[in-house]
Amino acid sequence: MEKNKVFPSLEEWEKEYLPARVRQKKYEAFREDPKSVGIALAKESLDKLKVELTE
Repeated sequence: MEKNKVFPSLEEWEKEYLPARVRQKKYEAFREDPKSVGIALAKESLDKLKVELTE
């Protein structure tokens, strides 16, 4: 069966579109309250580093 170009597989869709939407939401939140969002983003990246180091 041929892949549908308009509706790719769910995995492809998540890889392509979800990160952009998440970035947009983070940006909108940052515009409203830069300090608390900056702290949240720093914690998030620290958590990612911890996960990478423990694996």
